[in-house]
Amino acid sequence: MASPAQGNQKLGAATVANAAGAVITRTLLGGWLGLSIGIAVFIVEKSAGWLDGSGWSGAALWALLPLYVAAGVAVVGYAGFWSGTRRAARTILIDTGALRRMVERMLARARKAADARAGAGDAAADADEPPPRGWVGSRVAAIGRGMARTIVDRLGSAAAPEADTGAQVDQIAGELIDDLGLIPSIIGLVLLAATFAVAPIVLA
Repeated sequence: MASPAQGNQKLGAATVANAAGAVITRTLLGGWLGLSIGIAVFIVEKSAGWLDGSGWSGAALWALLPLYVAAGVAVVGYAGFWSGTRRAARTILIDTGALRRMVERMLARARKAADARAGAGDAAADADEPPPRGWVGSRVAAIGRGMARTIVDRLGSAAAPEADTGAQVDQIAGELIDDLGLIPSIIGLVLLAATFAVAPIVLA
């Protein structure tokens, strides 16, 4: 019969595997969507005659198709990757309560430091939180550590041992996760749209 610790390990592995699946699935879906967008935009521009009259040979014009496809796959796939990463972060950090535990330990150490009694319990504080395995797990764990520090700074409640910070942790974490990769994804999508719009003008 499996021990509770083994059950927790299996549960953690299953959680990380599901999170990794979300990253892979959304990245692939984003890539397929980007491929479809690239082909569709090329067909629309070619059918509308926006690529005609440029003096370029037919072969040169058709060379735009793989360029559009590659740009679509790269940019939309990148946005899909970050969408999956946000889902994975919620699954590993919030749904399992791992981020709450990180913040609680940081607050506990901060209170001990304020009382000049920190040091001996630091190693034990992290011993009950084994790092997730795999690239996705380690990546999300690193994101979680950064979030935990940010949340502790925002809470500013290290001197309040009885404060119930769980709901606050989840709320702040949700806000931080929503921002993961959002700006670079938006910039990439804007550049992709600009590429589709500028190419006919350049070829005219």
